[in-house]
Amino acid sequence: MNHLIDGNFLQKGLLNQHEKVIEFEQNIENQLIIPHIESIVEEIRKYKLAYKIFLQENDEQSLLNDLCNELIENEKEYPLLNFFNVTTINQVNTMKDFHRKLQLIPNVDKKYPMINFLIQRYHDYLNIQFLYPIVMFTNYLIEKLDYRITRKHASKKMISEILFNDSDYAIVSQLYSNFIHSWYKLKLNEIYLDSQVFKFEHSYPLEEFKHRTEIAKLLLNSSGDKQCILLLACLKTIAQLQNDIVQYFHKIMNKKHQPHAVPLQAVQEKDLLYLDKNFNSKILVDNALTINYHYGNGKDIIYDNEEIEFMLRDQICCLPLIDTERLHYLNYQFELYDRNTSLIADARQHVEQNLLPARQRDELTSLINDISNDDIFNYLGLLDYTFTYLHHFEHKHVEMLTIGKFIEKHIHFKMGINNNLIRDSILMTIYIEHIVDLYQLIEEVAFEKILRHNIEQHSSEMLVGPMNEQNNVIDQFIDMTSGKLTISSRLKDLCCWIRMLKRLLVRISMNINFILDDPLQIYVSRVDLWTVDVTTIDTDSFHIPDHIQLKHAFIILKGLETRRKYTEFRQHSNVSAQSFDSEQSSATTPI
Repeated sequence: MNHLIDGNFLQKGLLNQHEKVIEFEQNIENQLIIPHIESIVEEIRKYKLAYKIFLQENDEQSLLNDLCNELIENEKEYPLLNFFNVTTINQVNTMKDFHRKLQLIPNVDKKYPMINFLIQRYHDYLNIQFLYPIVMFTNYLIEKLDYRITRKHASKKMISEILFNDSDYAIVSQLYSNFIHSWYKLKLNEIYLDSQVFKFEHSYPLEEFKHRTEIAKLLLNSSGDKQCILLLACLKTIAQLQNDIVQYFHKIMNKKHQPHAVPLQAVQEKDLLYLDKNFNSKILVDNALTINYHYGNGKDIIYDNEEIEFMLRDQICCLPLIDTERLHYLNYQFELYDRNTSLIADARQHVEQNLLPARQRDELTSLINDISNDDIFNYLGLLDYTFTYLHHFEHKHVEMLTIGKFIEKHIHFKMGINNNLIRDSILMTIYIEHIVDLYQLIEEVAFEKILRHNIEQHSSEMLVGPMNEQNNVIDQFIDMTSGKLTISSRLKDLCCWIRMLKRLLVRISMNINFILDDPLQIYVSRVDLWTVDVTTIDTDSFHIPDHIQLKHAFIILKGLETRRKYTEFRQHSNVSAQSFDSEQSSATTPI
């Protein structure tokens, strides 16, 4: 209170404005509170010294302790003792001590903005260093399992059941080890994805993680799968922590140009800010602090705040923003994504595809009809797996290989592949240029052997409406497709529509992320559902009204089959009638 009545604190006028109150508070803080706090250590030392002198202790051992603790001096008896410091730097948590002293600096946010910004969320920013191992492992999983695992399989199988069984054991073990140690070092209470907030906690001990965690939880995909949402939110939250730092740096430096950005999945170790024990050691201990060598202040540590601020800026100025929007996702096997995301479309782009000869197609149909239902789906899975390797090759490298030879030569990781299928006569005789047509042929056979009966018996959602409503849908569909005058000539034949709808129904039957109320146009406009001779120009020549939906596909298929049979019957009847008339004419002609 004596300080408050000192002339330094007198202020003319009334404190009747908010700005004057703030100015008065800052004046008290800068001239009274902070200097008083800074003097506490010295005042305590003086008090201890006065206390010792007052007691006039004669115990030599006690006297020696006081000398070592820099409480008193005796230059006659101990002339060199003032060169001895009782430092406790090895016992002090330098970050906590640094943070405590930083709070005593007036206007620290203006004097040392980067130090102040980082120290406020220091423990959050420690998590940035663990981003790289997590990204590397998830990238590897996408590369290894893209289009090669079904959603159902991924949601039931544990990590240990899918990984660690192939020839890449050494690679995956190292990547997993780096990932799991980083994952369990993360100290995040909450993570964020768009407007959603999730708690981040570990359900199992580190050693049990791979045995009790489904592989689906580590597979980033774009279908809104909730199983991987924790991983996605974690990646984006950590990336945003670095983005906040980089953006703040450019703001205080008044930089006009935008910092460069690196895609999240392409981030490298050099792109990340590392604030760990090395940061404490290198920046604080090695380069930016010293002991107070004034006798009596040996336990006091002096920090070079200007040096720390400069070193932080020097490190942050090279860091990029991390782009979390453009992500490469895993595609589950057999599932339909947007029309540009398709294994078949990708295979056609890299390896020229042709239709099977009609005779060979008939022979294959007969062979496929004789194999078991399980093997039919195993064939589809194997060909899907093969498609994922075709984008690494150009046509000139694979045109003379059969599918079987291609698999033997170029697919090294044969996870889940049945070796008997590889050596099957079908795959050993069909060339890679026919792989798409073979795949689509197997889909058509699968529909007839397996799916048609199941839909008729168990899929009431695809048998919609009374008969007159079904007929109206069929008529409208034909009017806008094969019956349309301006449609491409390739699509006027009902057979091509029938075969396409069979393939569509097979694909959606193996896919859990489709919506039956979606417009059918979205699906039938996909070129990967059509044979190789149908192009985007052909698919752009029709448009099906939005009220004709995916759930109508089976009803339309049956309607088209009925129309085709009726047309064939009429054609056969006309031929028979013409033949009968010809015979009658010959019989009545005079000789």
